[in-house]
Amino acid sequence: IHGRNIPTGKGVSVTFGRRAATNVVIENANRIKVTSPAGDRNTEADIQITFDDGRTYLLKSGFRYIDGSDNVKVMKNFGKK
Repeated sequence: IHGRNIPTGKGVSVTFGRRAATNVVIENANRIKVTSPAGDRNTEADIQITFDDGRTYLLKSGFRYIDGSDNVKVMKNFGKK
């Protein structure tokens, strides 16, 4: 997850819809690294970022689960929004 002025040294939790991300690490003031939870193919999920101090940020439809069984399709659409 890319952003600006992400507070380092604080706790953070990230959810995709109602599911919690795992391996959440604030790498620097511009990036949070997470492992997305499993989701239903071809659906979108809101991403919510919540810091220990109570600040919460929401990215509506910020993530799309795709069908990874067709690697050609995945690579063709990689990076497109």
